[in-house]
Amino acid sequence: MLKVNSIHTLPPEVINHIAAGEVVERPANLVKELIENSLDAGADKIEMHFSEGGRFVQIKDNGCGIKDSELNLALSPHSTSKIASLKDIWVINSYGFRGEALASIAEVSDLTLVSKPENQKQAARLKSEFGKKTSVESIGSEKGTTIIVKNLFQNTPARLKFLKSESAETTVIKNTLKAMALPRPHVEFRVLYKNKLLFYWPGSKNLQKRAEEILSLENTFYTKTKYQDINLEAVLCAPNNTVSNRRQMWFFVEGRWVEDATLYSAVMSAYRGLLMHGEYPIVVLNLSCRKEDLDVNVHPAKSKIRFRNSSPVFKAVHNSLRAVLEKALWLEDKKQKSSVSDIKKETELSFPGEVFQQTQFQEKKYKAKGFYLDEPVKSSPLGSRGKDLGNLKNHNQYKDTTSVADTVRNMKITPDTKGDKGDSTSLLEAHKVESQNYWSSLHVLSQAHLTYIIAQTRSSLIFIDQHAAHERVLYERLMFSWNKGKGEIQSRLVPLALDLDASLVTALLSVQKELLKIGVEIELSGPDGVVIHSAPPILKDVALQKSLVQLADEIKSLGGSFAIEKKISDLCASMACHSAVRAGQALSKEEMKELLAQMDEFPLSSFCPHGRPVFVEYPLSRLERDFGRKV
Repeated sequence: MLKVNSIHTLPPEVINHIAAGEVVERPANLVKELIENSLDAGADKIEMHFSEGGRFVQIKDNGCGIKDSELNLALSPHSTSKIASLKDIWVINSYGFRGEALASIAEVSDLTLVSKPENQKQAARLKSEFGKKTSVESIGSEKGTTIIVKNLFQNTPARLKFLKSESAETTVIKNTLKAMALPRPHVEFRVLYKNKLLFYWPGSKNLQKRAEEILSLENTFYTKTKYQDINLEAVLCAPNNTVSNRRQMWFFVEGRWVEDATLYSAVMSAYRGLLMHGEYPIVVLNLSCRKEDLDVNVHPAKSKIRFRNSSPVFKAVHNSLRAVLEKALWLEDKKQKSSVSDIKKETELSFPGEVFQQTQFQEKKYKAKGFYLDEPVKSSPLGSRGKDLGNLKNHNQYKDTTSVADTVRNMKITPDTKGDKGDSTSLLEAHKVESQNYWSSLHVLSQAHLTYIIAQTRSSLIFIDQHAAHERVLYERLMFSWNKGKGEIQSRLVPLALDLDASLVTALLSVQKELLKIGVEIELSGPDGVVIHSAPPILKDVALQKSLVQLADEIKSLGGSFAIEKKISDLCASMACHSAVRAGQALSKEEMKELLAQMDEFPLSSFCPHGRPVFVEYPLSRLERDFGRKV
């Protein structure tokens, strides 16, 4: 039976231990709090020494310092120079503001605080042994503050017991240090671990350079945008440079390292259709907004925030990142290296009529998501010479032998006749970015295994997955039709029936208007089915029916919270997958060239809608090395 005691006030030491448990959960939290104090003091040089998994930490800065008369107060609970009244909580301009960090750390460690403001003759020192302070004494020291923490959690065995191994705690501290340095390029960080230099990040004014330096990145892309009252700068990597977890997605709001579902969703939405399952992008976001639109007083560790309105935040991040990704800047270098005229001058390798049907790839892994093979290509003897590719359709393992050329004829977009001068301009042409015709400039050699188009640039062989490439083309056309609401519609003489249970019928009818934008017109035919009156001519009946059933299932399970664009995008991806030219389908050289030309119409043609790579590049330098022509 629970014993009922009278209500009483907790002793100060218990209160302080509770506060310490919230603020200093592990050594990495201590490091974060102390560095934020240095930044709030205006420091642009921070030096840190640590060991024992963070149970020993020394941080020295060149900030404004603390007056000797205020040292005792600095180690007292709820004492701060950063806010003065209730209204200040809603317009916080500093990283710290609770007045708990130093007091909490002093309560669970052997702490020494040394500080000297610029106008003070000597520095002052105060020691606190697990909350018991000594008197302030004068010593010699430079301007700024030095804090030494020893024997962390020595007086709290329960907390000490829950620490991870030294190497594990050290790893978390390293990650925290990166987070502290990333959004502040102007601050110089020098970090020593066990008296050996671990990190040195000199100050700079460039977020991109700082991100590349700290995260060991190359070929990153930078964007800076403003949307309403939101300012955003971001450094991101191409979708062919990913990781297997979300730990390389760094979010900063007003310089604070935070976890936020809105920011995460916006980034993943921007990369939609460019990542395979289990892949995550590498992104650094630094966002600022009006102080009154942001609540940072959510969690003692200040790792969580709350936006007054998350919708513009989502749009700012999504639109900014998507605009960069849709330029496909990672292909720029390849475009410069591929000149079909130069290739033909150097060597003539057209091999008419050869099909490498038995080519097999031994791939231990993709480098940069499959753009370079780590292992050399090993192929069996070539197929017989002199056969015409068009006659090889008898070898097709699929019953459907529709050529790419036939499909291309059915992929026209309705002209837009609303120009100022009444000109009939293709919507697709208006959608194109400035293209350098990378794909169509490739020198097409042949087809491998009735699946891969083999092409050549001046410096490499390119293997293009014909199904994935065509899938992206179809997907982009369908999505463009949906966005503009002007897709080509082919009415059916006999409506196509689709039998579903009542709940799925209701789900499908809820997006009836959106489906019409991509040319799919459906109508209720009873409690257990719908009929399809029209659809884009590029879609086959089986693909259309299967995709609509999948869409209905998704709407039913995810409900209205799931964005309609995501639903339509998934539907278009599914339709494109089922309608694209198949692996194992023979193509003539003209059909292969036509497909490559269509890839140039869309900047993201190097990925299928499901994020799978469309091509693999095999450098000729590797080929020459494998044959012993070069060492």
